[in-house]
Amino acid sequence: MIVVSWNWSEYYHIARFLCSDCQGDKTGFSKDAEIRCGISRAYYAAFHVAMDYAMKNTIENTRFNPKPEEAKSADIHKLVIQYYHDKHKDAIAQKLGMLRDWRNDCDYHPEYNHFYEGALSRSVYILRECGEEIID
Repeated sequence: MIVVSWNWSEYYHIARFLCSDCQGDKTGFSKDAEIRCGISRAYYAAFHVAMDYAMKNTIENTRFNPKPEEAKSADIHKLVIQYYHDKHKDAIAQKLGMLRDWRNDCDYHPEYNHFYEGALSRSVYILRECGEEIID
């Protein structure tokens, strides 16, 4: 088995590609599909970078350390957001919560009006706060 190190912030760059000028002529996908996927990737970039940062760095004398069963459940998303709230990193928690809501809307609600600029700006804020060097 080959283990490859993955840089979660690459999802942000994929999101930017999908949302910028809507690449439908290049990808063959609809503008709606690209934006929905872009918002989803913007969320997952921010979520994974924030979770990894919290697990590797001490914030207010503690690290994020979920139980194995929590790490494999959908609850992990809420736990990461709550961790940042508890550590008084409310801007990260709020932006991550909004991104998660928008990602869910994109995945489950066909009538959802997309706000990809907001998703990209919130994602890049979280990435930078967690030490990622992102060049726009």
